[in-house]
Parts: sequence; C-alpha cells; structure tokens
Amino acid sequence: MLHCRRPNLTRHGFALAMLLAHSALIAPSLRGAEKPRVLLLGDSISIGYTPYVQKMLADEAVVLRPTRGKGAENCQGTNYGAMEVDRWLQIDGGHWDVIHFNFGLHDLKHVDAASGKNSNDANDPHQANPDKYEQ
Repeated sequence: MLHCRRPNLTRHGFALAMLLAHSALIAPSLRGAEKPRVLLLGDSISIGYTPYVQKMLADEAVVLRPTRGKGAENCQGTNYGAMEVDRWLQIDGGHWDVIHFNFGLHDLKHVDAASGKNSNDANDPHQANPDKYEQ
C-alpha cells in the first residue's frame, strides 16, 4: 500500500521541485529538437509562480497551465483535479514531458461534511483524503 503525506511546500521544497523538473528538461527530448513541454497544475499559489517559472525556463521549455477565459484557471485541490485532469492533459495537444501538481493548500482545509463549505472546525474532514492521491 502506498502511503502519502500531505505536501508542505516550503521555499526549499519548491526549489528542489524546480531543480528536479529542470534536470528532467536537460535530458534530450524524445521528439527531437522541440523544447520539452511542462504542464503546471495547481491552486492559486501555482498561478502566482507560473509566470516566473515560464520566464526562468523560457529558453529551455514550453511551460503552460490551464486557462479560463483570459486568465489562469485555479485547478483548486485534488478532488477537483481528479475530475478535470483528463481535460487538462489535452491542453495544447498534450504530450507532456513534465507535469507538476501543487494542490496542497486546498487539500488541507477543513470542510463541513453536510454543506461542503469551508469550516474552521478541526473535527471536520479535510477537503481531500490522502487516499484520493492514489487515483
């Protein structure tokens, strides 16, 4: 059985994730001379860092994320992501070399089981159970 911990993204963790993604981009692309393709999926935090990642990797990769209308789509948490991931994987024709997920903050919040609304009660369940990560 796979055991998952909830992500705790720190600056160090983010830098490590970007380093790992960057090292994956250095490997030759299986499609020849095309730049590797990176898909960023995540909550509002990832919306904030997407332009910086795009700028940092502009010469090395095509970095995209889902959009709604004229702006970035908030991919929210794991529960929403599990419903929408197939649509997101088809963005710009799909065929991704790196897919980066960042749903942590939405997954950690508590929700009222009856209404589904955000809750400040620590006894209410988290929005996403770690078992959902295995889907």
